Amino acid sequence: MLGNNNSEHARHWFFKGKLIIDDHEVPDTVIQIVKSPLSTNPTNSIIAFSDNSSAIQGYKIWTIMPKQPGTCSPFVPKACIYHIVFTAETHNYPSGVQPFQGATTGTGGRIRDVHATGRGAMVIAGAAGYCTAALHIPHHIIPGEPIGLPYPFELAPPLEILVQASNGASDYGNKFGEPLIQGFVRTFEQILPNGERRGWIKPIMFTGGVGQIDELHTKKEEPRNGMLIVQVGGPAYRIGMGADRLQA
Repeated sequence: MLGNNNSEHARHWFFKGKLIIDDHEVPDTVIQIVKSPLSTNPTNSIIAFSDNSSAIQGYKIWTIMPKQPGTCSPFVPKACIYHIVFTAETHNYPSGVQPFQGATTGTGGRIRDVHATGRGAMVIAGAAGYCTAALHIPHHIIPGEPIGLPYPFELAPPLEILVQASNGASDYGNKFGEPLIQGFVRTFEQILPNGERRGWIKPIMFTGGVGQIDELHTKKEEPRNGMLIVQVGGPAYRIGMGADRLQA
């Protein structure tokens, strides 16, 4: 139930399931294949495949902290080691169905993952990327764009996805004080000579970010019997979550 409510539209828990290609089961699961470079050569990894984000070795820095945390006290300078946090994800189908809300929840979920790393990390800056099919910009013909092709009824037009998803990603980041400092845009749709259609009919909405975490906060506390699980959240909008499954 928890996995369903948290990621019903992402299916992340499938990564540990059996992987069958051409009727033959692959020895390793998807997550084992993805983790294989880390097990072969961990190098400077501090957090990897064990938390909401990853982290690499950082540096000794000077910052200011309360003289007596938890009470009203002055800030004093303190030397700390801050590691560099990275995380990224895509929010493709939700951003295709409802571009603005899908992109906000994609960016918001990724910001949440930074905050939830270890015992708490801090966001610094974000990046976003978008891939769509032919834009069909009114009164502006782009050479090579196919015209008159049908699109899935549940998806917004590519131009609306590009504009509104960008607005949504920036909006959510701004509300959390995370500037969007870089990104990319790709559009492609083509009919091959054999009649095959290729393109990003289902869009890609990529969100990534960098943060920082105090070395003292890289490990979470161990769970104990009797702890309560609290799920907090607002309306899900039309981001692909199955209402029938949530009711069940």
